[in-house]
Amino acid sequence: MLVLLLYMAFTVIMTWPIAGRLGSHVPGRNGDTWIHLWTFRWMKDALLTGHSPYFTNLLYYPTGSSLIFHNIAWVNIAAWLPLQAIFGEGTAYSLLYLAVIAFNGFATYLLLRDLTGSTLAAFFGGAVVAFWPNILSHSDRTNLILIAWIPLALLYLKRFFDHKRVQDAVFAGIFIALIGLTRWQLLVMAAPLIGLMILYQLVTDRANRTPRSLGLLALTGLLALLIMSPFLLPLLDEWFTFEEAAELLEDEQSHLTDLVAYLVPGRYHPIWGSAIAGFYNRFPTPNSVFYVGITSLLLLILGLTTRWPQTRIWLLAALLYLLLALGPELHINGAVIRLPMPYSLVAESSFIKLIKKPVRFNVLLSIPIAVIVAYGTDTLLQRFRTRWQKVALTSILVVLILFEYITIYPMFPLEAPAWYSELAQEPGEFGLLDVPMFPNSVPNKAYMHYQSVHGKPIVQGHVSRTPSEATSFISQVLLLRKVRFEKMEVLADEIVNVSEQLRQLAEANIRYIVLHKNLLPQTELAAWRQWLTHQPYYEDDELVVYRTDPQGGEPELSLVRTTITPTMALQGSTISVGANWYARSDVERDYEICLSLTDAEQQGQSMCEPLAPTWPTGRWLSNELFFTNHKIDLSPYLPKGTYELSVTLIDSGNGDVAGQPTPIGNLVYDAIPRVFTTAEPQVTTNYTWDDAISLRGYDLSYLNDGSLAIHPYWQALRRMDTSFTNFFHLIDPGSGQIVAQADVIPRGWTYPTNWWEQGEVVEDRVMLSLEEVPPGEYELYVGWYDIDTGQRVPVHSQNGDPVPDNSILLTTVER
Repeated sequence: MLVLLLYMAFTVIMTWPIAGRLGSHVPGRNGDTWIHLWTFRWMKDALLTGHSPYFTNLLYYPTGSSLIFHNIAWVNIAAWLPLQAIFGEGTAYSLLYLAVIAFNGFATYLLLRDLTGSTLAAFFGGAVVAFWPNILSHSDRTNLILIAWIPLALLYLKRFFDHKRVQDAVFAGIFIALIGLTRWQLLVMAAPLIGLMILYQLVTDRANRTPRSLGLLALTGLLALLIMSPFLLPLLDEWFTFEEAAELLEDEQSHLTDLVAYLVPGRYHPIWGSAIAGFYNRFPTPNSVFYVGITSLLLLILGLTTRWPQTRIWLLAALLYLLLALGPELHINGAVIRLPMPYSLVAESSFIKLIKKPVRFNVLLSIPIAVIVAYGTDTLLQRFRTRWQKVALTSILVVLILFEYITIYPMFPLEAPAWYSELAQEPGEFGLLDVPMFPNSVPNKAYMHYQSVHGKPIVQGHVSRTPSEATSFISQVLLLRKVRFEKMEVLADEIVNVSEQLRQLAEANIRYIVLHKNLLPQTELAAWRQWLTHQPYYEDDELVVYRTDPQGGEPELSLVRTTITPTMALQGSTISVGANWYARSDVERDYEICLSLTDAEQQGQSMCEPLAPTWPTGRWLSNELFFTNHKIDLSPYLPKGTYELSVTLIDSGNGDVAGQPTPIGNLVYDAIPRVFTTAEPQVTTNYTWDDAISLRGYDLSYLNDGSLAIHPYWQALRRMDTSFTNFFHLIDPGSGQIVAQADVIPRGWTYPTNWWEQGEVVEDRVMLSLEEVPPGEYELYVGWYDIDTGQRVPVHSQNGDPVPDNSILLTTVER
């Protein structure tokens, strides 16, 4: 009992501040905590109501989802149920987490005491497993890190082989069953270790191969299957009858272990963690810790060199789990070493795919490492005579290992937005759509926590190995299908019929759309507000809530709201106009929208286009809301000033104007800086292209990287309607072949010729790479062409004569 109490005390220290925040926070880093808590609550409710635990409509509403392949930690749930009745759900979860860490150490201690015969060595080895850095880095997964049943199963298998007692075989079967009931993946992961130990005993000792021994060993397996069968048989039945079962097996082979990571101290250590965190970014799984520890490594070497007969089988087990954890590719310090890896031989196995991530084998790597370390510790302790000396040395070793392994524990607050508590009081069953909604992301896991608070079904969530039918409703609704992967900023133009999308949600009994301010960038939140059109049903500092059954305001087709982005613009740039519309009655005509910019002197520009090309207004029905978005390419020639932007609707069929122009806002228009005087170029010229563009001269220079810098001075002889492309060709006069070229829009593709004002001088800089040009003398030609037609612009020489091929020989270039 003292040993267990010591492990519990050390657990409180090593996992602080979990114990200090009981009831207000729970441990977790990536959100899986919320999945486990939701699952615990769901199983409690299923037991109390008699509902099947294997199906829920609280997630992926209204379709619901099967939970048959979900990670249900039956053992953890059984331990949590009485705790939550006493302490509350969140506190019970944290207490369970602390108990798992301490219990892992204690169970390993019992195995090591039996193996080594040393209480002190066993205590130290138990500490290695309890506070194994990879286990502590799994702050979200109590069902993955509860590995205590494995050393207990190994302990009673050892005792069975030593004494051939029935009770030992029975206990071994019980503990093997508990491994599976903790997590089926854990049973698969433990199978190589347990199988290797059984095989070793059968091969090395003939007495273990007697009919009685083999019969009792079979009893162990049958008992384990019998205990697991009520929980395993439904899963197997579904597996063999479910057509898409194979698709649920995911092997995330990118989650590998870098070999160097075993030697790199933990990134969450309170002293050196921040300094070493950047080093982890080169590893394929940067958020997990695989550090073995200097103290453990030294004792492991001592154990192997001094207790080889006892440690060799455990070394084999450690190497086996190490190779599995490395995965199909060998990574060393971030570099991929092209060597065939043993994992590739079993990568396509269903059992391996069930585990999903090779790095998970590191959790069980702690057990064979701890055994060898315990033997090394025992060897070291034998060099001291008195009990107090041995206790003092063990204490020093424990302090060292705790110091190496200690980590800063991440915590999640249990609190939820206040509106969810109010929602819980609203009667009836209806669903919620939480936004943002991304598949398999942390927000979806947090929404499951909020669901437990308000009790209403949610459109998404997170289920392990989600069956495809669970997302069938999401696939049917355009809004859900799109925003699951893309931003509303991008989709607003595509999803014009707001009411159609809201109607589909309302008809599916999804009453609210909940926008989470802390999860949405400001631009995305603004896009949702604009698209939804109507006023929020509720808003506070955390949430904006909209109903899916809003009521419109104005009779007839009306413009509800508009936005102009940006409201200050430069000549030649583009602005976006978003418009929210409401139709009280069915619209029988297709309309065009005309957007007009006018200043105080009635100067300006206008553009017209179909109001909603993807959903014409003739299809708009009564009480529907719509969002349309329009782009205006601003003229590069409008005078600087403030312009009023107005909207007019025109009947597409007869051209009649519907109503009066509606002012929607102002645009502050700034002028492009223009130059009308020519600098002094190195070479003066007077070539003209189509009486529109003149080359007044140019500069040439060679750069250190071997490039040729061309600095032309252009002048616009008139305004142009076309954006021409400028080319510079370096030609070999002997072969007539182009050896280098540059085709550009002036000023780095930012200042097209149809922006140039009459008389304006445009200086440019064009780089011509000569890296692959062999030494020699070449001719440099210049010209312009229309990129849409490929036709070159006619050019005249300085004498006014047409130039063949419409390209001017500027100069010769030496390479």
